[in-house]
Parts: sequence; structure tokens; C-alpha cells
Amino acid sequence: MSYWLLIGLASLITALIYFLLSPNLQDVNEWLWVGGTAGLLLSSVIGFSTHLGQKHHWTYRQRFVVGIGQIVAFALSFSLILWWIVAVNMNHI
Repeated sequence: MSYWLLIGLASLITALIYFLLSPNLQDVNEWLWVGGTAGLLLSSVIGFSTHLGQKHHWTYRQRFVVGIGQIVAFALSFSLILWWIVAVNMNHI
């Protein structure tokens, strides 16, 4: 396991935990929640795209395109998780 892959995995796991647990904390407002999750996801994208780029000997342009694709995929998946949480909570009201 490379250093960059470890950074990507650790950031992604931390972002998922932070995304799911922060709304329940008293001292965290919504902008800190969104900003913290976005920052962790960006560090995860940097780790994954650097790992893949070094492994496959890609150019910087290819790494950038893969990074943009990962940002879109992470944004869609976290939006789906957020929608699912809101939908479940709406059914409990």
C-alpha cells in the first residue's frame, strides 16, 4: 500500500464518518460541516489520483481528469447519502 493510497483511504473514511456524525454534534454549524467534508474529500481525491497516476505513469493532465471524475463521483455519492438521510428523517416526522 503506497503512501498516497493510504492518504486517500484515510481521508475518505474520515470524511464519511464526519459527514454522518457532525449534524448530531452541538457545536458544529452547517458551514463547518460542509467545509470539513469537502476538504476531506479533496484530500482523498488528491491521494487517490496521485496514487493512480504514479502507478500507471500518467501525465498530469490525465491525473487531473481522473481527479475531476472522482470529485464528481464523491459529490454524487455524498448527495445520495444526504438525500437518503433526509428522506428517512422525513418519514419519521
